Amino acid sequence: MNFFDLVNISEKYMKVINPSSPEKILKVGEIVKVDQSSRVLDVGAGFGETLALWGKHFQISGIGVDIRPYARERAEARFKELNLEDRLEFVCMDGKQFKTDEKFDVVACLGATFIYGDFKRTLQTLEAMMKDEGRAVIGERYLSRSDAPESLQKEAQTEYELLKDIRESGFELEYIIRSSQDEWDRYICDNWYGLIKWLEHHPDHPEKQEVLDFLHEHQADYLQFEREFTGWAIYIMRKSLC
Repeated sequence: MNFFDLVNISEKYMKVINPSSPEKILKVGEIVKVDQSSRVLDVGAGFGETLALWGKHFQISGIGVDIRPYARERAEARFKELNLEDRLEFVCMDGKQFKTDEKFDVVACLGATFIYGDFKRTLQTLEAMMKDEGRAVIGERYLSRSDAPESLQKEAQTEYELLKDIRESGFELEYIIRSSQDEWDRYICDNWYGLIKWLEHHPDHPEKQEVLDFLHEHQADYLQFEREFTGWAIYIMRKSLC
């Protein structure tokens, strides 16, 4: 089964497809001071919930980008539900290929830095689409313990390493909104729930075993390593003041 099909299955019952909450996403909006004059770009936007929440509460306008047609369908339905379709646009394409001459007040990439390769390259790419006085907002997993297994150390950085990347890229770290363990568990278990429900509803599907294997691998990775050694946070950055 295609990887994106597996992700669509696992995320079916979710709105916020990161280990965060609507309240924290709104807190980010308050910190970056978005309002009805603000233009926001969200790359790897998923179901567009960040844009939807900011559109509803702060009246922003903006663009969401995601490679999945299912994500676009969900996002556009959400925008319509909130009567925001005249302010929010969704582009279905690989975020890495998205190009624009527009400069945005806020550029975001929440939980999707794999699009550009890593955190640092994401920040450097987003800078080109950001106003000089704008903000970059990146959601990223980090190593919470120095004794993390080597396999995890290859996949994630410590927050001090992220800070060095931020400064080397010409930015200042303005704020961190960290996810709680409960939010991590909610996000992970919502993924499991989506997979379990699909298996329940498709007992004779020819790719059932592949979905089950994906679930089991996901559970083993989280309970053996990730829950103990990693965290997740939203990092808010502005260009260097010097």
